[in-house]
Amino acid sequence: MLGTGRVLADHLTGESLLIRTDFSDDAAWREVALAAMAPVDQGDDMQFEAVLTCIDNSDHDGWSIEQLLLALGDPPPYYIFVADTETVQNHEHPIVVVETADDDPERPRGKTFRVVPSEMWSIENNLSLANMDFDDFADSVDADGVFRGFPEPAQPVASVTTRDVAGWIAGHLHTDALRRFHREIDGWKYPYPIQLFEPEMADVHTQLLAADYDSRTDTELVGYDEFRKVAARGGPALHGSVPVHGAHWSFLLDVGSHRPLAAYRLEFLPPTDQQVHDGGADPSAVLEVPFISPEMVSLSSLTDDDDLVDREAVRRAVTAEAVRLHGPDMIGHVEPALRRIPRLEGFSIGCSVQIDGNPMFYVAVVTAVENEFIVREVPPEGLRVVAASHA
Repeated sequence: MLGTGRVLADHLTGESLLIRTDFSDDAAWREVALAAMAPVDQGDDMQFEAVLTCIDNSDHDGWSIEQLLLALGDPPPYYIFVADTETVQNHEHPIVVVETADDDPERPRGKTFRVVPSEMWSIENNLSLANMDFDDFADSVDADGVFRGFPEPAQPVASVTTRDVAGWIAGHLHTDALRRFHREIDGWKYPYPIQLFEPEMADVHTQLLAADYDSRTDTELVGYDEFRKVAARGGPALHGSVPVHGAHWSFLLDVGSHRPLAAYRLEFLPPTDQQVHDGGADPSAVLEVPFISPEMVSLSSLTDDDDLVDREAVRRAVTAEAVRLHGPDMIGHVEPALRRIPRLEGFSIGCSVQIDGNPMFYVAVVTAVENEFIVREVPPEGLRVVAASHA
């Protein structure tokens, strides 16, 4: 199990290697190797463990990472683990994780970080299955370069709704961005849930710098520079976000008074290369409607007491259109995707339809007239529902 006398060259394919390069303390090596392979309880009666092939061969005594890379040659393997002098002597026994894939300017071969044995399972399991890559872990090390697990996600300090936020900021719209933010969320028929967090604004500012939205050409920003300047001041704040049609808002509130500090809107622009059919954009891939609902709805928050569209009316409308296109004998089961449907003009509902035994998809758009819908069969290449003025 500890790999005594194993030859490195015999274990280069399909195995996760733990290579010993310090031979000063046999007991410490055994402690490190066994701790790295020990099952770790993850709750709900689940255990995970690192599946390692240990290489304990004194020929590697004192070897550097560069010497190991030369001995490995071309990949595979694409990563290795190394127990060196620091691993043996440090009370935490941090094991070296080495990137051994082909050299790349952005990901140089031989890049390293360390991991405590209790977190080896996470790295070995995910790297061996290619669920995650080297940088996913390397970017999450502590200040001393050791991976001790991913940080616990921040917990919200309050759960509110768009109705609450719109009311708090209504009397303090001192910027164009805040005025637009209020205009886009005020008066929503179905209050949308929002979780508020209480970070240090300096941390929010750091995250914005890392996102580097300024350098991107596929985004449109409103109020971003102003928001970033406010966040740079530091101090506590309440931070939340709200999705809107085609974009989302991030906002900062004063912790005590809930007065708005800043807000910015981020929209990811659609790709410029439109699908081409017979020399032009395929008209079947776009459904133009006179209206699109700008309101976001938390479908899981809807109850039978809310103002809802009659689901059976949607089924009847879609069935009628399918019959018109394919004939009554071809139509099987028709099923709207949503159990509860908000009554919002311009809201789109997907429906599955069995046509001659094969699944097809339809979209029904809610109109201002009760139980009347705009219905279209979705072509194989998909369908975009757009307001006529945005087509």
